[in-house]
Amino acid sequence: MYAITGAILADKPLDEDQLKAKKLEDITHARELYIQGENAYKNGRLEDAITSWVQAIELKPDSDYTKKCLAKARAALVVKYTKESQRLQKNADLISESIMLGSGLKLVPDDPALLQRLGEVNAKLTDSDKKAITAHDEAMAAYAKTDCPKAYESIKAALIYGRGSEYLEKSYTLIEKAYYGGSAESNSINWQQDCDRAFDYAQSAKMPVMINFYANWCGQCKRMDRNTYPNPGVVTLSRQFVCVKVDSDKNRDLVRKFNVIGYPTIIFLDSISREANRVSGYREIEWFLRDMKKALKGN
Repeated sequence: MYAITGAILADKPLDEDQLKAKKLEDITHARELYIQGENAYKNGRLEDAITSWVQAIELKPDSDYTKKCLAKARAALVVKYTKESQRLQKNADLISESIMLGSGLKLVPDDPALLQRLGEVNAKLTDSDKKAITAHDEAMAAYAKTDCPKAYESIKAALIYGRGSEYLEKSYTLIEKAYYGGSAESNSINWQQDCDRAFDYAQSAKMPVMINFYANWCGQCKRMDRNTYPNPGVVTLSRQFVCVKVDSDKNRDLVRKFNVIGYPTIIFLDSISREANRVSGYREIEWFLRDMKKALKGN
């Protein structure tokens, strides 16, 4: 396997043994993808099934059975999206219908029924509708790359142009949760700087809050930034909080409100904004994990 990878990275032709080994790897991976697709199909996740089977066929193009499964899944998806299109049409939600049909055609390319309906829908879109869809596409592309700040700004722009669209609202909810709570793929704490907005979101989502009061001149604060906060266990647990980072020199009103007298001070609020725990000074990873768990227990 490593010899094959090395040859590919070095842009060298594979010898006969390497070609046989690569073919065997491709067949094994194709089987795994087929099983993934089969499980997804059985559980009604047609989109996931199609994605897995397309990848399997790319690795093993002569798999007629996988091709038959793919065709069956695509036919079922067309029926599903046609019904969804009719529902959205009744609701006069052209933006959602265009987004839905566009995503469907990525999985079922050149389907005549979906293509025709998408053309009809797009012909009725206003300039504002088109701007909303473009911003939505940019938001979802950023979300796929785990660029939550960019995704959040783009989806907010989409809602300005297309307020009331069902699919925009769903995407906003998805991205907002990742933006404030942090995505599962992130390897750092998702600190928020806009305190008021973060507190408002925490209350509406009934999430606990972790507030980090720091100062740029504070050596212990910098130690926390270097040693404690990047720890994978701390990062994982932080996703259960809305995490707010407060520059104490620039937010004196908050410092007074929370009676902060030293740095760093980390204050944990429960889901109804009551103080659940408070710690001051440098915290080693083990102790900070206990602090976080204690705050969650009281939530």
